[in-house]
Amino acid sequence: MDITNKYKLLEKLMQTQDDALLDQVKVILTGSGKDFWEELDKKTQESILRGKAQSLAGNTRPHHQVMDEINSRFIK
Repeated sequence: MDITNKYKLLEKLMQTQDDALLDQVKVILTGSGKDFWEELDKKTQESILRGKAQSLAGNTRPHHQVMDEINSRFIK
């Protein structure tokens, strides 16, 4: 992106009164400072860790196999 476009964006940013937009830009440019993992509830964290352990142990199925099973059970 050239410098002219950057200045145009900066000008729009300076003119906006939309606090939500400014917060979003701030998160994009600086990061939220929060680790998404800490925002997950304990049950979700445990489920993710269980799935990761299963995957590392080789207990996986191909996507098409899962989709075939779901389709046969729910789509008739």
